[in-house]
Amino acid sequence: MLKSLNHNFANDASVKVIEHDLDTSLPDLGYFDAVVTGFAIHHLRHSRKYSLYEEIYGMLNPTGVFVT
Repeated sequence: MLKSLNHNFANDASVKVIEHDLDTSLPDLGYFDAVVTGFAIHHLRHSRKYSLYEEIYGMLNPTGVFVT
């Protein structure tokens, strides 16, 4: 997935790819209007999914959305 992502956005300066292991806490990247996930979260243990959701909601702006 990362190889395709890096290839597809290689010439787009507005995209910054940050590789991260979702089994660990999210890095402090600021606040977002939207967080969109694909297939990565379903591989996590249920307990980590719950804590990750809390982390994501903590990074959303007041009117932000989380789309899975």
